[in-house]
Amino acid sequence: MEWYPSQPTIGRALFGSLILGVLAAVPLYWSIDEQDGGNQTFLWVLGCLAGVLAVVRFGVVIHLLLERRR
Repeated sequence: MEWYPSQPTIGRALFGSLILGVLAAVPLYWSIDEQDGGNQTFLWVLGCLAGVLAVVRFGVVIHLLLERRR
């Protein structure tokens, strides 16, 4: 079993994008009540990075769906 398969299934890619979306939402939610500007910036950067990875992973889902349609 490969750790990161070169051809993920649609289910795995969708699950990965959902997990990354949740991982993006948690630090962004925590940053709302954070008083320290440095901590708030760190949480924003962490949340945005996970959000970008979720969007990229969702792009893989769309690519797999279009490839399957052909």
